[in-house]
Amino acid sequence: MLSLARLGARSARRAASARRATSAWAGNAEAYYDEDVVKADSCEILDETKVGPYRMRRPLKIPLSHRGMEVIQDPLFNKGTAFEPSERDRLGLRGLLPPKVNTMNEQCMRVMTTLRGLPADLDKHVYLSELHDRNETLFHRVVVRHVKELAPLIYTPTVGQACVEFGHQFKRPRGMYFSASDAGEMNAMVQNWPMKDVRVVVVTDGSRILGLGDLGANGMGIPIGKLALYCAAGGIA
Repeated sequence: MLSLARLGARSARRAASARRATSAWAGNAEAYYDEDVVKADSCEILDETKVGPYRMRRPLKIPLSHRGMEVIQDPLFNKGTAFEPSERDRLGLRGLLPPKVNTMNEQCMRVMTTLRGLPADLDKHVYLSELHDRNETLFHRVVVRHVKELAPLIYTPTVGQACVEFGHQFKRPRGMYFSASDAGEMNAMVQNWPMKDVRVVVVTDGSRILGLGDLGANGMGIPIGKLALYCAAGGIA
């Protein structure tokens, strides 16, 4: 009897906690959708339609060879739980994602709610970098909408500390690295870059990163940050 009573009490506490979390989330969503930048924006991304003050390119076409986990694990084509049921069937995603379909609007709200709850700017930079590494569609959607709030987190002043700790935070390679030992091999190395449609290139020698001195390969944080803003705010993405 005592065990059943304890189980009942635990279940009641969990249910109450879930209700409080749901209520708090609903409040966050309502507050988010009331923000001026959100009300002035639209998540309809078409060549013929303006998105806020920007014009976005038509979405990338997923290669025919991409199916299932290949789509989800490719940040260029992954859009999280925003895949519609018909897309999930066509791309072999049914069962590989939670069944609930979340709009890009809902995902933007989730990202910003989580981001704003982080204690330090560097933590926010790392969170955005991880989003960039797994879902570029959502990353650029959030940056376009909240560029004034996020630009200082993606680039200066936060990127200086991010570069200092770049090696410790390194998870997924971005960009290309050319060293003195690659002399005479650079033309062949460029051919290793997987994308053929290259619109802009940022180059650094890493020698003077925001007055921090020569950071070597850790200076890669500068081109990554610059390109994130160029692609989002410049309408390249």
